[in-house]
Amino acid sequence: MNLAVLLVTVIVAFAIDGGLVNAITFATLTPDIPMILMVFLALHAPRDTVPWLGWGLGMLVDLTRPWDHGGPWGAGPIMGPHALGWCFAGYTVMLVRAMLYRRQIHTVAVMTVVFAIAANLVVVFVIAVHGFYEPDPIIWGAGGPAAELLARLGRGVYSGLLALLIGPLLHLTIPAWRFRQPMPRAGMRRA
Repeated sequence: MNLAVLLVTVIVAFAIDGGLVNAITFATLTPDIPMILMVFLALHAPRDTVPWLGWGLGMLVDLTRPWDHGGPWGAGPIMGPHALGWCFAGYTVMLVRAMLYRRQIHTVAVMTVVFAIAANLVVVFVIAVHGFYEPDPIIWGAGGPAAELLARLGRGVYSGLLALLIGPLLHLTIPAWRFRQPMPRAGMRRA
């Protein structure tokens, strides 16, 4: 896998997610551009690197999306929830990719929704558990854990719709990524 292409793509995805994504906000929903990138990588990257990519991109998401800690602490990052969630969700997508037509337009979109469900279940669970032992409770953006999960799933569906546009663009870049291609299966041959 080409690390220079990965670095440039991650920087562009987080730059769009940090600023330009506000231009395509629908009501209160904003799409998650790094999530679409992670789904693309989970569909095409080598099997041994997908969990590490999920962990690394999840850590970057943890750093760029602060939580309101309440009390004197204010807002700040909590390291780990997205890293764990994205690692789990990336592994989930990687496990089912052999059964998918990876170059179809809708594959990245549907798997983005699946990724959002898996990742956000882990994120909300970890933050809820974190709230049990923190002196000041986490202030949920949507009002509570269930409402936060629904808001995040709505964001995942909107990201899936946007992946219908971004997915084909990412597929055009596949030769630049230099993903390792699997060897054909050996079978019985006629003599």
